[in-house]
Amino acid sequence: MKTIKLITVILLVQLMILSSCSKDISTKPNIDNQLSDQARNDVGAVVAGRVTTPGIVYVPLNISLVGNTKAYSYVWTKSVDLDQDSAMDFSFNLGIAWSRGADFYQFTTSINALQTGGGTLSVWAPTALSGMPSAWVSNAMAIGTTVDSSKTTYANPSLPSTYAYSFYFGARRGGTIIGKGDKYVGIRFVSGGQTYYGWVRINIPANSRTFNILDAAFQNIPGAPIAIGAKQ
Repeated sequence: MKTIKLITVILLVQLMILSSCSKDISTKPNIDNQLSDQARNDVGAVVAGRVTTPGIVYVPLNISLVGNTKAYSYVWTKSVDLDQDSAMDFSFNLGIAWSRGADFYQFTTSINALQTGGGTLSVWAPTALSGMPSAWVSNAMAIGTTVDSSKTTYANPSLPSTYAYSFYFGARRGGTIIGKGDKYVGIRFVSGGQTYYGWVRINIPANSRTFNILDAAFQNIPGAPIAIGAKQ
């Protein structure tokens, strides 16, 4: 019975991330708000709100989602428009669920592509966490690794990390990102019917109670590859 409750709570968190029952602090930032002075110089032309200069566009984000254990169930979320085309490309989410009966709480982070065809380079993890449901998990990528169409596992949504604790089972955690400092993940998004590739750098502490989204970059030539960590 306790196992059923545990799984139910976990599934609730993941479903909530896709629902509207969240604190959405999304903004539609203009190019001045989202990019530093140097980045604005690198970006160049903007037509009808969208960055159009070919090449790599670097986007400082500096987003920090902070959760707490006072909420029974909640999702903190932030959406971003990387290419300034007035359509949000990704949402970054931090969810919590707590069950009094099972003395259990769980923090789950996720990255959701908001345009059809988008996603995060991930691995299928049937046993990512012992006792946890199977899921697509964002895979940390080494600097210099190419992100392009040859990669096929662009999952949506993807979970960079999960941290769970219960009186009965203790702490559980896993993956290649949680508690390991700054890590890069590859991304794919669609704009104007064209596909673009990029990366985002994130940092999630071991307890997953904070989701830090530091910066991102994308190749502004449709279909062109980009190396993880490349800014120009």
